[in-house]
Amino acid sequence: MTEHHRSASRWDATQLYTTAGTVFGLLFPLLAIPLDTMLHSSRSFTLLACYQQFIDNPLLWIIATAPLFLGTFARFIGIQQDQLSEVVQQQDKLLEAQTAELSEALENAQQADAAKSLFLANMSHEIRTPMNGVIGMADVLLDTKLNPVQSDYVRTLRSSGESLLVILNEILDFSKIEAGQMDLEHEPFDLSESVMSGVELLAAKAQTKNLELLCIPDPKLDFMVRGDTTRLRQIVMNLVGNAIKFTDQGEITVNVQSESIPAGQVNRAPNTGGLRKVSISIRDTGIGLSPQDKQRLFTAFTQADASTTRRFGGTGLGLTICKSLAEIMGGGIQATSNGKGHGSTFTFWITVEDTDIPIVTGEDQTQKQTLQDRNVLIVDDNTTNRLILQTETKAWGMRPLTFSSAEDALRSLDLGTSKIDIALLDMEMPAVDGVELAQKLSSRFELTLDPFPLVLLSSSGRLSDEANSYFAASLMKPIRNHRLRTTVAGILQTWNQQTAGDAVGDQKKDSRPSPQPQQHRILIAEDNKVNQMVAQAMLANLGFKATIANDGVEALAAVNQADEPWDIILMDMQMPNLDGLGATEKIRQLDLDQQPHIIALTASALPNDVEKCMAAGMDDFVTKPITKEVLIQALDRASAKLQPMA
Repeated sequence: MTEHHRSASRWDATQLYTTAGTVFGLLFPLLAIPLDTMLHSSRSFTLLACYQQFIDNPLLWIIATAPLFLGTFARFIGIQQDQLSEVVQQQDKLLEAQTAELSEALENAQQADAAKSLFLANMSHEIRTPMNGVIGMADVLLDTKLNPVQSDYVRTLRSSGESLLVILNEILDFSKIEAGQMDLEHEPFDLSESVMSGVELLAAKAQTKNLELLCIPDPKLDFMVRGDTTRLRQIVMNLVGNAIKFTDQGEITVNVQSESIPAGQVNRAPNTGGLRKVSISIRDTGIGLSPQDKQRLFTAFTQADASTTRRFGGTGLGLTICKSLAEIMGGGIQATSNGKGHGSTFTFWITVEDTDIPIVTGEDQTQKQTLQDRNVLIVDDNTTNRLILQTETKAWGMRPLTFSSAEDALRSLDLGTSKIDIALLDMEMPAVDGVELAQKLSSRFELTLDPFPLVLLSSSGRLSDEANSYFAASLMKPIRNHRLRTTVAGILQTWNQQTAGDAVGDQKKDSRPSPQPQQHRILIAEDNKVNQMVAQAMLANLGFKATIANDGVEALAAVNQADEPWDIILMDMQMPNLDGLGATEKIRQLDLDQQPHIIALTASALPNDVEKCMAAGMDDFVTKPITKEVLIQALDRASAKLQPMA
């Protein structure tokens, strides 16, 4: 039955009921009044008597005619209700249609977003695989004997590959943030160590521009915090990288500070640690920002101005990603500057959770006793770096004597006001640099001064053997607190009072930090021939010898049939026959005397890759292309968990 026919049927029924009610309403008084006259009146039944009854009892007429009015009113209400029901039904059908359309559009959007993410992940894998060969082989080439022109060519090749990798990473991260798929880790980590490790990776870039790169950790924080160390380091490296890019001379200072957030200011989940606000500022002496520049800074795909883009390059996504990541981690970011040519300061803050896990500093009682009340000479023309060294050495119980120039230090030493136990000399100083100062001190050792060991702090490359011979140790900036403390304590523990030349030479032999790689048995599970060459060559340059397995099946067989256990496996995730995840799961099921430390190597960029690797039983995760610095860090983490081989 059509809608028109149903509507017509409803109308006919309404008319029928209305007509019947009207007839009944008219007949009812005609019958009710005579009947009432006959039953309740002494008069005889006549028309005059009925009329008189109507005049005498008007309520009877009202009651008698009520059905007529009620029927008419019921008809009106019924018609209105029918019309309202039709409107409601039409609205329900329209709403159902719109809901279906929206659901279909949402499903299509989700499918498109998933397809975009999968496409970007696949493209990332396809691009990263050859880039691993380009950047990796460039690293290997730089460790061979090249003439200056060849070295410049290879460095340009490596730099171009790294620039391409930065662009790729920024596009992928921006896509994840837009799609709301940026998942955060929630693991304990050492805040100062995390920041310093990111800054260290950029030290080489700062050195090429003769820039001072300084990092001031939070001295109050002696316990770990819980959060996402990877994303924190990503923000730090992006901002420090920008500072190096836009600074031609001077310094970049990274300052880490934190403060506990009072309980009343935030809602905390039960059984969780207190929350802490971490603020990290990156101050540079670069090109600076105008007020107009600051308004456009955090807009996607824009730079401060068009000339900046042409001069320095970049996608304009870095600061947008930093802002989004900081906000996702419960914080924000801001930029300040005194104008063009006056440098700038970028400060971002995040929220982390306190833990009760102490930070192991490696400082023992012997170190404390060795450093206590020792006089340390600090010569550095950079005010910030001088302040950092002064603060750190004071915290160790030493007595620092600081000077901003070699001339001032020499004049003070000639006066002989105090005996010096050790000296920390900056390499890059005007007039007289660190090496020249060491030469002058060596001459004075033979004549007037009691000799003391010298430590060189340098932002430049390697020294010549002759220049290096003056120093008991040479450390590259930025210098981690524990590394400097261990070096100074080790030198003082072995220093003996001999002639100036012998003392320096012997100390150089005995105390210079020269860590040698542990001779672990390493297996490389990788199907790509170029990547095999890159990994093997990198490991060889670091002093490691590795064996190749061409896929997961070969890797499983190598582990299962080995006479000696493998210590470390570099496991590619995507391999034919048996991929890295499957191979790892099967290796973990083997009954071995010693399970290997498995490091995932992947060119993929899906957000749940880390979770998949950890769920399969892997110990670490490294994204291709693999640089020498990243590989060293991964091997250091592995060595820390493995017992050294006899």
